[in-house]
Amino acid sequence: MTVVEKQVHAGVVINYTNPTSTTIASKEIVVLGSTRIGIANAEILAGAEGSLTIGGVAELDAIDGSGTAFAVADPLYYNETSDIITTESSGNIPAGWCIRPKTTAQTTVLMLLNGISGK
Repeated sequence: MTVVEKQVHAGVVINYTNPTSTTIASKEIVVLGSTRIGIANAEILAGAEGSLTIGGVAELDAIDGSGTAFAVADPLYYNETSDIITTESSGNIPAGWCIRPKTTAQTTVLMLLNGISGK
């Protein structure tokens, strides 16, 4: 379960009904189809409706070490298996883009969520 380190600036919010049998934790990343992510604004019980932020700025866990640095404007993707943000697009879900450089040693990234455009 991915939990957002810090939601820096809230943006676009949508209502979302949890279709699973598991509670979604507050600040957990929620995959929307195969092309978007959202961040739960509060706990969403199984079958219940809650809200997701789909646009805005958030600080999320990112791949660290192994020579991976992110530059401003790099497109970012959510790796659901590893539960991290990466620049690797293959097999991952578009998440947003980097808005502050990330060094190889840093474990989080400041990113602008894709929001409603997906670009």
